[in-house]
Amino acid sequence: MINTKEIRKILKVLLRKSKGLNRIERIKEMDKGLIALNLAVVRQKRDKGFSFVSNETLDYIDELLKRALQARV
Repeated sequence: MINTKEIRKILKVLLRKSKGLNRIERIKEMDKGLIALNLAVVRQKRDKGFSFVSNETLDYIDELLKRALQARV
């Protein structure tokens, strides 16, 4: 089950970090931020065995960004 609170939190941070860009550049910048977050999650799982964000949530946001980019192009 995907947690909508987690999705909203992550999207809020990604949107804040990509402020001031046009739509396509914003989506690409959000994708870069999501990749960095995914790497942090992988490191946490490797080191401690748990992470603060689930992989399903990250996959869902990745698919959401891909669909948004396709709609804009």
